[in-house]
Amino acid sequence: MSQALSAQEKAQQERQQKEVESKLFAHFQDSFEEAREQHSDFEKVIRDSGMAQPLARELAYFRDPGELGYYLASNPREVERLQRLPAYEMKRELARHLEEMVQKNNISRAPTPIKPIGSGAANPAKHFAHKTLAELKAERRAQLRGELKRR
Repeated sequence: MSQALSAQEKAQQERQQKEVESKLFAHFQDSFEEAREQHSDFEKVIRDSGMAQPLARELAYFRDPGELGYYLASNPREVERLQRLPAYEMKRELARHLEEMVQKNNISRAPTPIKPIGSGAANPAKHFAHKTLAELKAERRAQLRGELKRR
């Protein structure tokens, strides 16, 4: 009975592992397709860098493997050095390169700003600290004439 349960648990773990691997692979493929569309020389740069399977597999664990792969492939010596490292050091170096890439390119991961709904006809009042002296004088004159209401 316990052997049957352990066999079922093992089978379930294998299914979960395959599911995780398939999600990683899909993430990797999507990211590489996006990078291929952005960079016309993407395939040539990757191919010329000599990037091998172990390094590409590690790239899949990062948030933007396509851009990071292209960034690394632009320096074939660094790709060669990374491929000689043990897996744990390779991951640490890839994280360092990702941070460097983000800082160098100033890539924002923030979502695009929303567009306000409506015509935009409402003109919000400026705070007095942001108004010029001429704007303040004109506003005060309008208040004295009764054209503007005081807040």
